[in-house]
Amino acid sequence: YKRTLAVLVVAGLLQIVFALFKMARFGRLMPPSIVHGMLAAIGIIIISKQIHILMGVKPTGKTPFQLISEIPSSILNVN
Repeated sequence: YKRTLAVLVVAGLLQIVFALFKMARFGRLMPPSIVHGMLAAIGIIIISKQIHILMGVKPTGKTPFQLISEIPSSILNVN
C-alpha cells in the first residue's frame, strides 16, 4: 500500500514538473496514428489472454500469436 502511494505521489509530481516546463509540445511530435495502433495492439494482446479465462480453458501457448490461434479450440471446449 505504501509503495503504491509513493508511486502515485511521484507520478503526480512528475506531471506537475512536466506542466511547469511545458513538455506537452514533445507529445505532439508523435502522430496520433502511431498511438492508436499501439493501443489497438495492447487491446488485442489483452483480449487474446483473457478470452481463454472467459471460456474456462487453460491455454498452452505463451505468445499472443499462439493464444490467438488457440481461440477456436477454446470456444469448442467451453467449460
